[in-house]
Amino acid sequence: MPESRERLTARKTRIEDIIDGEYNEQEGFDPNYVLTPQGLVVSRARVLGTVVDTFINDDESYGAVTVDDGSGTIRGKFFQDLGMMEDVEEGDIVELIGKVKEYEGERYVNPELILDRSPTYELVRALELEQLEEEWVEYVELAEELKEDGKPDESIVQELQGKGLSEEDAEGVLQFVEDGIGERSREIEAESDEVSTEETEDDEDENDDLRESVMAAIETLDEGEGVEYSAIREEAGIDEDTLEDVINDLLSDGTCYEPRPGRIKKL
Repeated sequence: MPESRERLTARKTRIEDIIDGEYNEQEGFDPNYVLTPQGLVVSRARVLGTVVDTFINDDESYGAVTVDDGSGTIRGKFFQDLGMMEDVEEGDIVELIGKVKEYEGERYVNPELILDRSPTYELVRALELEQLEEEWVEYVELAEELKEDGKPDESIVQELQGKGLSEEDAEGVLQFVEDGIGERSREIEAESDEVSTEETEDDEDENDDLRESVMAAIETLDEGEGVEYSAIREEAGIDEDTLEDVINDLLSDGTCYEPRPGRIKKL
């Protein structure tokens, strides 16, 4: 009789962490998973974002919902049973819950559920992910200390489990440390912090003014289909490179989204 297996937890995560993580294929009944840049093992994911595209093929045997959470985009792919897509439209805020897959280099989610969410969920999720990352840094630092002290891998996994991690997560943290990803991540973060502290108040004020100009242009020109970038540039009176920087900021922080390429719309 096959051994019964506990259903894996669906992890709340950013889309960029799924895309940038290390995809691991398993043998037998062990599920494939992504090891995120923070060291989190994600086999089943929960991603929350805005629907920016939907697609159903002619014979309705395949459909896809593309979701953008400000950090990146990912597709939820539906095969045969497209019932979950019936009420999903561009601009909706949804949560995809399902297994993380990879095919021909593309990471995607095979949804088990797709839930309609309110804008409030996005703020709550951002806070949850921030707290999760802080906790995971502590686990990684503990594993690094134990590794430096010469502790065997089995003891490190057991000690991490003693802190409340599952065996799967503890092994993921250990793999993360052994691959040296933690050290590289901290170096990148330190460099980023150093750059950010060099920004002056004048630069921040200028950025705020540019954002206000672009947002005002979007609100003035949008007739329901979003606004073309060229129209915003003319209305706001700023150059193309500056506009691109501002738009990237607005997309990244979730203030706006692209209903289709070349157009931007306020959430």
